[in-house]
Amino acid sequence: DSVHSHRAACSEGENLPFPDDCFDLAVSLDVLEHVEEPERVLAEMLRVLKPGGGILCYAVSCKNAFTLNWFLMKALDALRVDHWSWARHAPDRLVDPALTFEYLEEQGCRIHLVRPFHAFFTILFDQSLLVLYWAATRLRIHGKDGRPKEGLVGRMLVPASAISKNLAKLMDDLDRPWVSRGLSNGFLVTATKRRPP
Repeated sequence: DSVHSHRAACSEGENLPFPDDCFDLAVSLDVLEHVEEPERVLAEMLRVLKPGGGILCYAVSCKNAFTLNWFLMKALDALRVDHWSWARHAPDRLVDPALTFEYLEEQGCRIHLVRPFHAFFTILFDQSLLVLYWAATRLRIHGKDGRPKEGLVGRMLVPASAISKNLAKLMDDLDRPWVSRGLSNGFLVTATKRRPP
């Protein structure tokens, strides 16, 4: 709808200020674990989505046993650290991937993907890459004239990028015991809203 195509809005996910059937894509990233009723947010996303439109949701999973974050949480709990408030997460609001899948299926959506993400090695790998990138962008190697050398960060990151593709596949393979049981720190669901008969 051209009237709404360029208008941004800030609102609660349970009450979106848009008419029915006006978007081609609805995306929710790290939102569902912050609301009391994830189904109400999903219902609103489906309401504003055109028939045949796509929905993409990433949420923090309650099925996280023995993941890297699970071990970190247990360690912080033992130290009596209130880690939940840091991330602004409530443990009883972490989302069940199966319930999300079932809700979308009940609404007649065609499910394309339900995938666990970040079990142990993959999240360790991703966080290591972020640290490497942060360090590389702040590294200052100076020439004889005292000025930073041009292109150093790029030269460092190109080989790291090539290596990371192979390592990412290896990390996925190492995470298979968790993923095969549906255990992960987060999960991704993609689906299509049904068209009217």
